[in-house]
Amino acid sequence: MFHVKQRLALAGALWATGCGYSAVAGAPGGDNLSVHAAPSRAADGAVQAALVSGARAELGREGALGSADGYPRLVVEVLRVDDQGVGLIAEPDVNAPGGRRPVARGVVVAVVARAWVEPSPGQREWETGDVRRTARRSPGAGSGAEEVGHQDALRRAAREAGRALARRALGQPEPRGEPLY
Repeated sequence: MFHVKQRLALAGALWATGCGYSAVAGAPGGDNLSVHAAPSRAADGAVQAALVSGARAELGREGALGSADGYPRLVVEVLRVDDQGVGLIAEPDVNAPGGRRPVARGVVVAVVARAWVEPSPGQREWETGDVRRTARRSPGAGSGAEEVGHQDALRRAAREAGRALARRALGQPEPRGEPLY
């Protein structure tokens, strides 16, 4: 039977050696990462800013955020922004064939992005692959409210994509995509 001192010694020895776990899927190295945006193909700069913000927030939450201009850096890139109507109904319309036209009751916006790690200037070492995140919005009362709702949904989807990219870079399990709803 173990005495208290023996148990404490065993626990201390196990704690000191650790379990040997290390992430297999994450970026190499244990340095903190700064976050930078790659030149974007998306027309909206707010989407790219939200992607960077989400990645920084997740790295900061995990204690892995490095200095603003340092290396290694996680470079994030917006690849595509998609919209898809959901909840389609047929509304009466005398000008449409059959007297009805399809109308979406909501819209799902999606942001597709990827990231890679640059350990030093001009050197690309590791890539996350494409990650897709979605957000849902309802049609607004007027065109101004609808545009604001659309931009908010795009920023939400981009922030979630940035968080997902950071989790992948840290080696945490993270699905590449989400269902359309």
